[in-house]
Amino acid sequence: MIGGPSKHCDWNESQLISQVTQLCKQNPRIHYTLTTSPRTPANFATHMLGFKLENLTIVPFEETDRNWVARQLAACYSAWISEDSVSMVYEALTAKTAVGILNMPVKRDNRVSRGLSKLVGDGYAVRFDSLGHYKSRLQPVPGFMESERCADWIMKNWLDAAVQPQTLPLPQLS
Repeated sequence: MIGGPSKHCDWNESQLISQVTQLCKQNPRIHYTLTTSPRTPANFATHMLGFKLENLTIVPFEETDRNWVARQLAACYSAWISEDSVSMVYEALTAKTAVGILNMPVKRDNRVSRGLSKLVGDGYAVRFDSLGHYKSRLQPVPGFMESERCADWIMKNWLDAAVQPQTLPLPQLS
């Protein structure tokens, strides 16, 4: 999944093309489907088509419907997502898909970049590297259900306190 220029990451088309090309060549038995986003520069898909990678299909976002990504994530083992698309990273993790990060130049250290670094550091996602070290670490993370984590937090912090039995004073009998 390819995003585009954002307030958090610079766009480096040649770097992304290189990573996608290497990924396909390092894993010739895997068929990849590349999709773009509304932020992806228009010529990116055209440039990717020029590499004629046999194990890569390109589906521009204009050719998808609103449930397309969810269907793709449900049917695949792994998803490679450009670093600027943090919401897609979380969607893939929630779908229990192995997540790889396609590196992009980060503009500055901030909450978003630190959050993504923490996901990588905690083993929820792996970064692409040209030597293929990611292969041994790319695996689905069972149990990463952000909605369940949020529900548990609400139960613990809001609802448990609200349902605690209250001790009321006993009425005085006269």
